[in-house]
Amino acid sequence: MDRYFPAESSEAAAHAYIKDHLWHDPTITVETIGQCAAYAALSRYVVGEDLYVPPRNAPELDYILKRYTTDVLHSLVSQARDSELRTALPKARQIAASSLNAILRNSELLESLLIRHSPPENDVVALPTSPAPDMHPDSYYLPGASVSSSCHSKKPKKESERAGKYGAPGTDCDTPISLVNSTLEWVEKEWADQIDFVIWTGDNARHDTDSSIPRTPAEIRDMNREMARRMDRIFTPRGVPVVPSVGNNDVWPHNIMYEGPSTVTNDFLESWRNFVPFPAYQVFQRGVYFSVELVPNRLAAISLNTMYWYDSNKAVDGCPKKSNDPGTLELDWLEIQLKIYRSRKMQASLYDHHVWLTGHVAPTEDDYFPLCFARYGELALRYQDTILGHLFGHKNVDHFVIHSIDKVLGSIPSMRITGRNKEAQISDKLHAEFEALSKQEKVDYDDYFVVNIGPSVIPEYTPSVRVFTYNITGVNWAEPSLIANVERSLDSEELNASKIDCSKKENKNKKKCVFKKPRHANKRSPSRRNTLWSPTGYAQFYIPESSWKNKTHPPQYELEYVTYSLSTLRDVNVTIIPEHLLPPELRDGSIKTLTKSRYAPFGLRDLTIPSWIKFARKMGQKKKLWKRFSETMFLET
Repeated sequence: MDRYFPAESSEAAAHAYIKDHLWHDPTITVETIGQCAAYAALSRYVVGEDLYVPPRNAPELDYILKRYTTDVLHSLVSQARDSELRTALPKARQIAASSLNAILRNSELLESLLIRHSPPENDVVALPTSPAPDMHPDSYYLPGASVSSSCHSKKPKKESERAGKYGAPGTDCDTPISLVNSTLEWVEKEWADQIDFVIWTGDNARHDTDSSIPRTPAEIRDMNREMARRMDRIFTPRGVPVVPSVGNNDVWPHNIMYEGPSTVTNDFLESWRNFVPFPAYQVFQRGVYFSVELVPNRLAAISLNTMYWYDSNKAVDGCPKKSNDPGTLELDWLEIQLKIYRSRKMQASLYDHHVWLTGHVAPTEDDYFPLCFARYGELALRYQDTILGHLFGHKNVDHFVIHSIDKVLGSIPSMRITGRNKEAQISDKLHAEFEALSKQEKVDYDDYFVVNIGPSVIPEYTPSVRVFTYNITGVNWAEPSLIANVERSLDSEELNASKIDCSKKENKNKKKCVFKKPRHANKRSPSRRNTLWSPTGYAQFYIPESSWKNKTHPPQYELEYVTYSLSTLRDVNVTIIPEHLLPPELRDGSIKTLTKSRYAPFGLRDLTIPSWIKFARKMGQKKKLWKRFSETMFLET
C-alpha cells in the first residue's frame, strides 16, 4: 500500500488513527472517516480476496472501488460514537472519491493496479459453488439413546436400537452436533478455499418429534445463531458470500410465520447480519428476504422466504392479488428485483446480469398456495433469460422438477402428494411427468423452468453435500451485452394479442390472457445454452453405509455421483473436483481408458433447461436410466 498511500499520507494516517480510536474518540471528523475509507477500499482491492471479475480499465476499477468504499463507510459510521456522522455519508463518500481519483489519474499507478489481478492466458472453464443442505442439528441428541425416543433418552438392550455417536442412519432421529461438526470441518478443509459462494437452504433446527422435550422459540433462535456463527467463521474471512434462507423448522410454531417487522424477523437479521447487505436491512426486517451481489454487477442471488407461500403456514392468506398479504408483497418485491436485474443487463454501460433464485420450500403445486405457485411460475417464465436456476431444499430427497406453462396455468391436473409414503408418491409423480414429456413430439423450451431440490445432512437419508460448477469462459473480457438481445419469436397468437378478447370463455387460458406482460426468453441466454455463467454440473458427496460402521472415526464423505460426462472429467483443461476426492477409477491415470462409470451415470452436458428436459425425456423412455436416477434420489442408509 505504500506505493499508493505512503505512511506519511493523510489516508494512511486516518486509517491508522481510526483503527485505534474509533470506539472511544467522539471527535473523529468526517474528513478522517472519508480518508480512512479510501485507504481501506484500495487495500481491499490490492489484497483481492473477494475480487471475482478483475477490471480491465479505469471505469471498471472505479466502480469496484466505489462499491468497496460504500461497504467501509457503512461499517465505520455504524460504529462511530458521534451520531452526526451518520448523516455525513455523502460528504465522506466525496472525500474518499477524491483520494482515490488522485490514484486513478496517475497512469503508472493505474496500470499497476489493473495488471495486479490480470488473469492467466489460459482461462479456467468452471468454478465451484456449494449449496449448504438442510442440517436439522439436534443439541439433545444422546449417543446410545433409544431411536424410538428421537435419540434423546433410554438406553435399549439391543445395539441396533441405539443411537450412534454420529447419527442413527435410517431412523427419524435428527442430526447430532458431532455430525454437523464433522460435515462443516470437511467442507472447510476441502472446499472453503475453492468455492465462490454458498447457497444455504435453511432448516437449522431439529424437528418437533419429542413431546417430552418440546421445541421453544429460544432454542430455535439460539441454534439459528450458532449455525450462522459457524458459517460466518468459515466463509466470511475468505470473502465467500453466504446466501441463507429460512426453513419451516427455523420458526416457532413449526411452519408458522407472520409478516414483519417482528421479533422473529429481527432475530434472523441479527443472526445473518454478515450475510445480508446493509441496504437490504429494511426490506429484510419486513419479510426475511433479500438480494445480494455474488460477482459485482454480473451475478446475484435472491434469497426467498418461502414460508409466505407454503400452504402449511396458516398465518398467511395465500397470495391474493392486490393485497397486503406477506406472500403477495414478497412476490411484488421479487418482480421488482428481477425487473431491475434485467434492466441493468440491457444498459450498454453494464454487463449482462443474471440471478439465482433460492429458498427452502421448492415451488411446486403440492407445497405452495395455488395463487403463490401461479405467480412464481409466471415470473420464472417471464424472466427466463435472467434467472440462471432455482435451488431449494426441504424434501430431503435428491431430485429435480420441471414446470411447464400448462402446469403454471393449471391446465394439467396435479397428483397431489399427501399423507404417508411421500417418497413413493414423489417418485411416481416424477416418473409419470417424465413419461408424458417423452411422448411430446416437440418441446418449446421457452415454456419451461427447472427447480433443483437438494438432499440433506439428516441421517434418515444419506447425508449429502453438493458442489456445483458454472461457466466462466471469457469472464475477464466479455463485452457488455455480449449475449445478443434476441428475444423469443412471438407466435401468431401473441402477435395478434390485441385482437384477442380475454373476456370470452374460450380465450380464458390462452397465454396472452394469462401472461399479460411480455415474456423474456432467449435461446442464447445462460439458462438455455452453455455460455458465461451457465451452471455446468455438480458433484454430490455422501456418507456411504460402510463408513458408519467405523466406531473409532467420524464417517467420511465420498463421491456419490457427478452429472458430468466422462469426457468432461477427462478434459485436462477443466478442474472440477480435486483429484484426492475422486475414486481411483476417475483419477488421471485410469479415466483416460474408461468408457463408463457408476460415478458418472447421467452424462449431462450442462444444467441448462434443454439439458434437464432432454434428460427427463430419456428417463421417461429408458427404465434402466430411471432406475439409476431413483436410486440416487432415495438413497437411504
